[in-house]
Amino acid sequence: MENLLSIVVPVYNVERYIRGCLNSLIEVDRNINVEIIIVNDGSKDSSIDVAKSYLPYFHMAKIVSQENQGLSAARNTGFRHANGNYLYFLDSDDYLNVQEFCLLYEKMLKSGADCAVGDYYYVCNGSKQYSNLRINTQVDILLNGKDFFCDYYSKIDTPVWRCIYRKEFLEKERMFFSVGIEHEDVNWSPKVYVLSNAVLYVPIPIYNYVIRNNSIQHSTFTHKKRDSLIFVYSDLLSFFSNQDVKLQKASNRIITNFAFVIMGLSLTNNIYTNEVRRNITRLIRNNLSSDLRTFFMNKSYSLFPRFVEKLVKSHFKPQIRNL
Repeated sequence: MENLLSIVVPVYNVERYIRGCLNSLIEVDRNINVEIIIVNDGSKDSSIDVAKSYLPYFHMAKIVSQENQGLSAARNTGFRHANGNYLYFLDSDDYLNVQEFCLLYEKMLKSGADCAVGDYYYVCNGSKQYSNLRINTQVDILLNGKDFFCDYYSKIDTPVWRCIYRKEFLEKERMFFSVGIEHEDVNWSPKVYVLSNAVLYVPIPIYNYVIRNNSIQHSTFTHKKRDSLIFVYSDLLSFFSNQDVKLQKASNRIITNFAFVIMGLSLTNNIYTNEVRRNITRLIRNNLSSDLRTFFMNKSYSLFPRFVEKLVKSHFKPQIRNL
């Protein structure tokens, strides 16, 4: 059977941007064997009318509709409807670099990897900039997932759309997205790398990430953002606590950064009640090792010295070095 790549495109109120996404997919469809799955996540604008007008241009495409449940649920729906051997998740307000994307897919097929990683551009007001979150290499890298995570995760970031995945691997590991949260990529991608038998990295920009003022990353801080940060932090702690010592050490960057962000936001946003602040403090105190607590407090101390001094006396008691 010929290999088939299922490309899942969640759609919600993107009528102004979706044409660029679909135009790039038309070109992909002309080069490799793909199935396009457009997931209508309860759009209220003309996004789906635009998507329907594009269906005749694809060899294999369908629209699956559901009530609005958020990005994670839409990706899961597309995952469940996918017929391909391989799976890719594309955000509907971004677009692909067709030649590079197809090359990454071809190299993945030859490598036998569970996950193939590419680079991307930031696009802002029509100007492109190559993301500096990449590995400094001119050659492809193929490693087992645990070694890839330990050696290179700190040099890259977590967007789901920078990777193509072998669907059987995702199904075996039950790698569905956590529904109802933001920052789902940060929670999902590290686990994928660690659980993969092999990860392929190819230093080419496959994706154009378009920066908009109304994106999730640039929206107002909310209760949902707060609860999502705490959920992801707790979930990653639980996942890595069951891994070997090398992986636990390699995960320190994620864990401490999340602890730092959560604590920083708890100090600067009224949305955190005193009870939530106490729960955050307890969560960090009970789960970070003594070395990590010291690192975290040192990092925080440079920004919030008075608060950290008070916190150290009442809760943590690590030794803070002079900064």
